Amino acid sequence: MEWRGINLNNQYATLWLTQSLSSLATLIISLTLGSIIALGMWQRAGNLQIKNRNLQQQVRQLEQNIKQTEQAISQLKNNNNTNDKTHLQAVEIHHFLQILRQLPLKGGLEFAQIEAESPAKIVLIGKVSSTVFSQLEQYLKQEQYHYQIEHLQNNETHGLAFNLSLWLKPKQETQ
Repeated sequence: MEWRGINLNNQYATLWLTQSLSSLATLIISLTLGSIIALGMWQRAGNLQIKNRNLQQQVRQLEQNIKQTEQAISQLKNNNNTNDKTHLQAVEIHHFLQILRQLPLKGGLEFAQIEAESPAKIVLIGKVSSTVFSQLEQYLKQEQYHYQIEHLQNNETHGLAFNLSLWLKPKQETQ
């Protein structure tokens, strides 16, 4: 239907509506895909940021460990320098060996170290039964040695785990 050269059909309106709807659908799809991509990138950036923080924290922890290790090394170097200055006399070493032979710890001693302090002391570490440990305490009291129990742990399967400091001179000589 046409009136004075004007097409009164709704053909152009329908065509415009179809093109508009097609453009709107394309716009909605583009915005949706863009939003999904943006959310994915945002999530990925967040994950990378978390990983970055964790790695920075690990780097700081490693730097602290390095500093602590360097301090421990320098402290050990300093201790080695001071340890070179203190020497034990042969009498103290023989006394140390004699005490070790006389201790009622057959097979239960894991570590024995003599420390050159004033007076020198022995550090004993081991695992024994409670009866053997009580015999050791009785022996030390009987011989009047000055001793200090640094660590004592009751372990059902292995008996008593102990760390004991024993001064080389009996009580009456150290006081």
